[in-house]
Parts: sequence; C-alpha cells; structure tokens
Amino acid sequence: MALPDNFNETEHLMDLFKREYNKQIQKYFKNQPDDDVSTPKASLKHACRVKDSDSILRALLRAFLFEITVGYAQSVQAPIYGTPVQELQRVTKFKPQIKLYFKEPYSYEKHNDGTEQVRGEISFRIMNKDSDTISRADAEQYARAIKNEFGNPIYTWRKGKFKCTYLDLDNGYDLRILCISKQEGQMIYGDFIHLKHVETLHCNVSTKFHSSLFPIPYSLFPIPYSRPHARSAISKFRC
Repeated sequence: MALPDNFNETEHLMDLFKREYNKQIQKYFKNQPDDDVSTPKASLKHACRVKDSDSILRALLRAFLFEITVGYAQSVQAPIYGTPVQELQRVTKFKPQIKLYFKEPYSYEKHNDGTEQVRGEISFRIMNKDSDTISRADAEQYARAIKNEFGNPIYTWRKGKFKCTYLDLDNGYDLRILCISKQEGQMIYGDFIHLKHVETLHCNVSTKFHSSLFPIPYSLFPIPYSRPHARSAISKFRC
C-alpha cells in the first residue's frame, strides 16, 4: 500500500517515538503523578516525558536525561564482570618476542601413513627493548646465541606427561612445556634463560603430572616452523 499523500515522515517518527518512549517513562515513574513538579521524582518524570509540542532536539534531550542521567539504560543492562585493563594488557604483551619452533624428526615407520610430525613452540620476551629501540644487530645477537645453544649440537626437547611452568614476568618469561620429568623441565628452562644471561630461579618452576596426556614420550627438535601441535613428540632444532 502506498503512503498517503499528506504523509509526513518527521511527524510519523515523532508520534511513534513519543508513544513508545512515554510508555517506559510511565512504567519507571509509576508512583508519580503526571504534570506535577512538587517533588524531585515528579519533577524528573515531567522533565523526561516527551510532549506534543517538543521539537526533535528537545525530545532527544529528554531521552538523554532519562537513559543516561537518570540511568535507565544501565538498569536494564546485564551485569558485566571485567578485568582492569592494566592487568589484561600486561607490559610484557607489547615487548619484542623471540619464538623457537620444534618439530619431530620424520620416521618412515611412524609417518608413512600420513601421521603428521608433532610440533612445539617456546618463546620469551625481550623486556629491555621495544619496537622503537630494538635493532637488527640485537636480533642477530640473539640469533647467534640461539644457534650456539640449540644448533650445535642439535637440541632435543622430549615431551612427556609432566607440565612444567616457569614464571618471571620481570625478565619476560611465562613458559609452559610438557616434558618427561621435572628435572628435564628445569634443564630446558635453564637453557632458554641462559640466552638472556638471567639466573634461573627454581622457586618460579612448578610441575604438574598429566596422566591422560602423552602416553609415551616424544622428542622435539627446534626448526623454523610456525605452530605447536596437540600431540606429544620428540623434536629437534634446526638453524
């Protein structure tokens, strides 16, 4: 059906807005009389109600008063439990990151049926640098240290049932790895921390046994691959 010849979009919009909006006002201030300013709540209701004589700007101002200043919009919103941004965005998140990638060596007996080689990843942050101060020389210095520590001889990370963690945010470490024992986990962390010449703090190391994961140990060797794999394995590092 076509619109009437004398149809006015502005009047139609204002009529609908006034009708639906004033329903909310009546419900919210149900104990206050209309056209009364003798009490603070009655005066507030009168200020919030849209009148026939209101312009669009005045109607919007009344709506702003009710929704924002009075707080109706907040009252109908479901509670949200959040985390302070200072805790969510830890300073380590924006520091340069070094990642070492590991991959299980290929075995014809194990992988000839299409089974993927397991991959792993360990990383840390460079806390005394940022995107503006880190240089190519800094990156090359770390690359040489990684090659010396993990490439000669080829480094072996044996995954197992133990989850070892090392937390030292001041130095950029938030490490979590699966290994065959707590002792091996501490050894691996010590090797990684040695790259930055930081003393290992064994009080920062914790270990948890996962009986349902990784039923047999695997070895991982570092190589330049991109993502870790859910399966366990023995992997080695390649330069």
